[in-house]
Amino acid sequence: MRKIILIALLSILSLFSKEIIDNDGLPWIKVNNKNMSHWKPEIISEKHLRLFPRNNKKVKYKVVAIFPKKSSAYDVSINKIMEVFSQKQIISTVDVVYVAKKDKEFGREFLKNVGKNKYDLIFSVGSSATAFVYKNFKGEKTPVVSVCSKDPVLLKQMKNYTHGSGNNFAFTSLNMPIKVQLNYLKNLIGEIDSIAILYAKKNKSAVATQVNPLKELAKKEGIKTLDVVVEDQKNAKNELMIKIPQAIKKMDKDKVNKEKSFFWLTGSSSVLKEIETINKYSENIAILSVVPNAVKEGKTSAVLSIGISFESNAHLASVYGINILTKKTRVGNMKVGIVSPPDIAVNFLKLGELNMKIPFDFFEIASTVYDYNGKLAKKDGKLLK
Repeated sequence: MRKIILIALLSILSLFSKEIIDNDGLPWIKVNNKNMSHWKPEIISEKHLRLFPRNNKKVKYKVVAIFPKKSSAYDVSINKIMEVFSQKQIISTVDVVYVAKKDKEFGREFLKNVGKNKYDLIFSVGSSATAFVYKNFKGEKTPVVSVCSKDPVLLKQMKNYTHGSGNNFAFTSLNMPIKVQLNYLKNLIGEIDSIAILYAKKNKSAVATQVNPLKELAKKEGIKTLDVVVEDQKNAKNELMIKIPQAIKKMDKDKVNKEKSFFWLTGSSSVLKEIETINKYSENIAILSVVPNAVKEGKTSAVLSIGISFESNAHLASVYGINILTKKTRVGNMKVGIVSPPDIAVNFLKLGELNMKIPFDFFEIASTVYDYNGKLAKKDGKLLK
């Protein structure tokens, strides 16, 4: 009887923990229920969550992930890391620490105590967290792996793609090389007339790694580009309501072939959140994206994306982290990790609305496909029954 009561109490506590993480206990992170069956959460403070493996084995490693803000992309990343660690039976605690941009003193103090707290590995989650950790922790003893972060070579954190950092950093990249993306787009559209690039001005990592390289390559290829820039990220919706119609008027004035043109949605989170607004005002011009997660169920979706998904990048970062923890490789020897081939996502409902067709090989190699009703038909490269 006591055993039954104890099991019941443990179940209730488990559910309570799920509610804490999923709701407002720590509003900057969400751990999915699938992972909660393998991990037990403990709230250390309002800025610090600790996750323990639920098995009874002795913990071998201590890992910490640094979050710079609330983001669904960062949630995807940390959940994928936890999933891969469970699958590979890496017996580790995973601490997640919230270091807001406005709270850099707390972040610097936390990094000072990494050695004292005996962490074996740091995941810097997001481009701003990676930049912060790189500035304040480069050359220290504890290894760092970037996740959900943009290209470290274009951001001048790495010299090239062919050698490791030579220090305590290993980088993975969310960026698919722009030349590769453009080749896929040419295969899709043929000769491209114009690209309207949607991005947030203050998202420096997106500008440096996605916007500027595209403009440079487009100029060489004779493709016109048009900026649709969000100046105030908190006012993105209202700005896009005005600027997208303005961009279309400019296309009309320049006599652009709209069937050979598209809106290119970059990895600026404030812009990505407004996919519904972008759809509403884009008329019959296709919305394509560098971010696979911009292709969603139903009509509130980009038509197609060619890039690297948050899931794929986080899986690669997890493997990097595991190889460092298990001493299979030295952190300073690891080249920039770029997922290849790219993740392609397609929404056939949106294709049908625009009367667009895609080559069959796009469907074959696509990781994610939504059918003509906008329902998920293919996930992780596998057709659903």
